[in-house]
This record gives sequence, C-alpha cells and structure tokens, in this order.
Amino acid sequence: MAAYRLCVDVNFLSAVKMSQVFLPLLRRSRGRIVNMSSMAGDVAMPMLAAYGASKAALSVFSRVMRLELSVWGVTVVTIQPAGFRTSRDEIVSAASSEAREDYGMAYISSLPGRLSQMSRQSAEDLSPVVDAVCHALLAARPKALYTPGRMGWFLPMLARSEWKNPVTLYLDSQSVDALQTINRLSVRFSTECLQTFNN
Repeated sequence: MAAYRLCVDVNFLSAVKMSQVFLPLLRRSRGRIVNMSSMAGDVAMPMLAAYGASKAALSVFSRVMRLELSVWGVTVVTIQPAGFRTSRDEIVSAASSEAREDYGMAYISSLPGRLSQMSRQSAEDLSPVVDAVCHALLAARPKALYTPGRMGWFLPMLARSEWKNPVTLYLDSQSVDALQTINRLSVRFSTECLQTFNN
C-alpha cells in the first residue's frame, strides 16, 4: 500500500497542490499548466498498477482542468511519453513480498528478461520529450496532448479498442515480437494516412 500512496502523492496530488497554490496567479496572467503524465496511465502494464493509476488520475485531472480553466484563458497541457527507457531493476525490486508470493518466484525471476525485451524496444534519446515540453511551454497555441515516442499515438488507440493489450501480448512469452508487429502496423497506417491526405 505504501507504493500506491507514494505514487499518488508524487505523481498526482503534488500536481493538484501546485495547481491550487498558483491558480490565482494563473487566472490573472492567463498562464499555462504543463503536466507530465505517462502512457502507463492509458495502457495497462503488468507490475505498474500503482504508477499507472497515479498517471491516469493526473491525465483525467489535466483534461478536467483544461475545460474548467479555459474560461480564464488558462491553458492546460498533458504530456504522455511512450516507449522511453526506464530502470527495469527498480520495477522488479519494488515487488512486495505478497506479490512475490502471489505471482511466484518463477514469474518474478522472469521479469528482468521480459522488461529487458521491452527496454530494447524503448528509445534512449529523450529529445522528443524535451521538444514536446518546450513546445508546450513556448508555443502560442500548444496542443492539449503531446505523445512523444514512436508509438505514442497508437498505443492508447489500441488500449481503447477490443484488441488484446499490446503490452500483455509483448510480455507473453509466445508473442515476443508483438510490439515490433504493432510498430510496423502503425508505420504502415501512418504512411497510408499521409498518402490519403496528399491525394
């Protein structure tokens, strides 16, 4: 339970508190709020329940604040990075003794390998995230949502569809190529969309 409290405090409640503190100034200056969420808030991923729930709360909070504060000309932006490398060791070591017992050591032991597979598909270069933050802060008309990352636009669409969760497919030992397949599909879909718009 401590992991849930920590994630909610750091990833969600701190943003709420900061927004409340600066709200009078933001209204007067027609300012801007930029919240850093995560694709984990939209796409369910094993072992990331606490983190994902806290980021989902932040994303919904940001969308509601965008609607409510637009009356005062305050802009609220959400950034949801996808597919960037994180520390897999922290995820595995954070597993509670109850989780280790419930899932079994075989599953827990397999996580570094599975997370390593995901990590190989993840980008090390964080410049797309930095670019999104800069645009969100400095653009005259920032977007409501930025999804930097190779599949940032595609994963939420899949998560809301009736297709099987791509992350679960990826972690399934029978389907280690699932994300590569999804990535190829997303590139093909993007290409077809561009061709349609150009015609």
